Amino acid sequence: MKKGVIYIIILNYNGYKDTIECVKSLRQVQDLEYKIIIIDNKSTNDSLTYIHQECSDCVIIENEDNLGFAGGNNVGFKYAIENNAEYILILNNDTVVDKMFLEELINAFEDEEIGLAVPKVYFDDSTIINAFGAEKGFLEGVRNVGENVSDSEAFSKDTFVTHVMGCCMLFKTEVIKRVGMFDERFFMYLEESDLCERINKLYKIKVIGKAKIWHKCGASTNIKNQKVNYFSRYYTRRNFLLYLDKNCQGFKKWLVKTILLLKDLVYITRNFKDKKYRMIIFKAWKDYSNKNFYRSDYIQNLLLSQKSNN
Repeated sequence: MKKGVIYIIILNYNGYKDTIECVKSLRQVQDLEYKIIIIDNKSTNDSLTYIHQECSDCVIIENEDNLGFAGGNNVGFKYAIENNAEYILILNNDTVVDKMFLEELINAFEDEEIGLAVPKVYFDDSTIINAFGAEKGFLEGVRNVGENVSDSEAFSKDTFVTHVMGCCMLFKTEVIKRVGMFDERFFMYLEESDLCERINKLYKIKVIGKAKIWHKCGASTNIKNQKVNYFSRYYTRRNFLLYLDKNCQGFKKWLVKTILLLKDLVYITRNFKDKKYRMIIFKAWKDYSNKNFYRSDYIQNLLLSQKSNN
């Protein structure tokens, strides 16, 4: 099959060490024409200095604000489309890739029904599965298939799925032109699930068993020694409610929202001393009700203050 230019979009926010390691692993990829586009999401450290030094062969775009996963990657989508990319790969900066992963993913598009191809994702430096695609849950939103399971023959077969984890996604450019980019209201978390809903209406999604990458899992938002990641709890709760509004209908939508509210109230009651959790869950429901989406500066400042205290 014809293999046109692939634009690889890597989003960076204060994670220059991971970004540089990711780019180094990509340089192993051969026999394909690709360009690496690094989008810096208004980093507050020395990321840009180091990235310019170590990744001078890449296109580096500096956003004037932190646009989140959705908005930041949309900058990359737009750049790739304007420059006539044949394929667009969204790749988390906290990943390391196998040298054959991209070739395997590209081959999936020999089937014209495929709109999105993703690799098998391992946890960092292991053969334990992080995700082999994803599937809809009832209350959990979307959950990874195979997570925390050792690799086996079952994960070597190409498999159709309805959803994916967003750390590595290969699209034909025409698919994004047709279904649209990420909904920037999500900012981060569940934007890829919402995009999958649109893709499923027109195309199929496939996990390619021979395509492999390794994922460090949330390096930009994890906080050491913290049992509850308040940052992710806020966005996953608020965004799941938005996701339901967009992709769920009638009684089921009402039922899931009611159960989620009761679940949150029970958790808060049992863990009443956790004042921060009460605050972020209350804010998630309030912001959803008031249609305050995109980035929450309150939550962003909470993350930065917690990181500075660790």
